[in-house]
Amino acid sequence: MKCRFCHNQKNLKIFTSINENIPMFICSNCGCHNQQNNTIFNYDDGNSYWSNYKDPDGNVKDISSKVEREFKIKNWYGDIPRYINSLKDIKVLDVGCGLGYLLSVLKTKFKFGIEPSSFACNYINENFKDIKIFNNNFENIVNINDNFDVIIAYHVIEHLSEPEKFIKLLKSKLKKGGVLIIGTPLIGTLLSNYFGKYYRLYNKSHEILFNLKSIDKLMRKNNFKVFKIEKPFFKTDYFNLKNIIRLFYKNKISPPYYGSIVTLYARNL
Repeated sequence: MKCRFCHNQKNLKIFTSINENIPMFICSNCGCHNQQNNTIFNYDDGNSYWSNYKDPDGNVKDISSKVEREFKIKNWYGDIPRYINSLKDIKVLDVGCGLGYLLSVLKTKFKFGIEPSSFACNYINENFKDIKIFNNNFENIVNINDNFDVIIAYHVIEHLSEPEKFIKLLKSKLKKGGVLIIGTPLIGTLLSNYFGKYYRLYNKSHEILFNLKSIDKLMRKNNFKVFKIEKPFFKTDYFNLKNIIRLFYKNKISPPYYGSIVTLYARNL
């Protein structure tokens, strides 16, 4: 076993998560939380992932429904749409764009997405004609004959066994002075430390979870300067009495709460 970020193999603290019983280890060097085994998680398995998604609380959702689209647009993306829509005539690439919900609310005429799921790509082609979609894995970003002003990777990096390789590939397609927007689950917070193995974001598709220090180090190592850090929560529907009450149940799966995820805006230097 070695950390997927810093490659440390020493003094690893091993535990099993309650959510999905995932064997994990904590890196003693950088503090990242890694799955013990490399998991090949298939997002291109027809429509089962998108229409029968089960969240950590056991709720089954049809992510491709109109209701879920409206919920995600309202509650998932924080200030990303507002920030990008304040920029003029820019080219935007969303890597791992899923069903295209984030791209669909952007006003620019130059919207591109790359996504491994053929179901998701077909959905985009049917519903969002202004998005140019590439049905491919992120490694194939090098074959896109464009450089971009903004690249988004929203909740992608935690699914990868080689996160730094991913950042380098994104950088190769980002213009000098362009902006990389990274969203990812967060550990090393009061919430994750308090709930420990009951933290909701340990699951079979998450290869690595970063703390804020390690994800910032990854950005700086690749010559990015983080200029904005956002932890979207208090303006969302997740901020409710039910989730606040759940904070008192330490031996149950943690609720979605402040500090569960982070979004970093970083300038390509």
